[in-house]
Amino acid sequence: MKIYRADTRTAEELKTVYDGFGPKQIMQKAIAMKMIMDMFTEGSKKEIMDQIWGADPRWVSTATDEHCMGQSGGRKIFCLEIPNLRAYKPSRPMLGILPPNTVKKFPAVLAPTLLMNSSVLRLATIFGVKQPRGTEVTFFTKLPYKYFTEYTTDGRVTWNPVP
Repeated sequence: MKIYRADTRTAEELKTVYDGFGPKQIMQKAIAMKMIMDMFTEGSKKEIMDQIWGADPRWVSTATDEHCMGQSGGRKIFCLEIPNLRAYKPSRPMLGILPPNTVKKFPAVLAPTLLMNSSVLRLATIFGVKQPRGTEVTFFTKLPYKYFTEYTTDGRVTWNPVP
């Protein structure tokens, strides 16, 4: 699956200084997993859906389209290809939710999907949530530079391989 992000930094800077895209505030994996589980568990006291679609230093905003949700104006657009990254409809075994807890049922048009590089959350090293409508994907984990494939500086006309 291809993921895109618009950014003002150079490819070289993202490689040598940052090693990819990461949240400004790094979360421990266990905390990020708990947030995902709270989001998808029925009766959860935590409602974080509204937070996810807003600016928050704990996650990385990306898109599934190269237009980057219209945020690309004058910025470089980076393309990442993350092996085994797939969209999943959350389930109890996937999330590690034990009975009597159940997976939250969302109306179809409001149901977010979970994007992970494993079919089980605790085994995933990269995971995020895709909006039900639109192309935004919010990642709770770092997106390492090794998954960067190409970038453009001229509005998606010429794609260049990353250094």
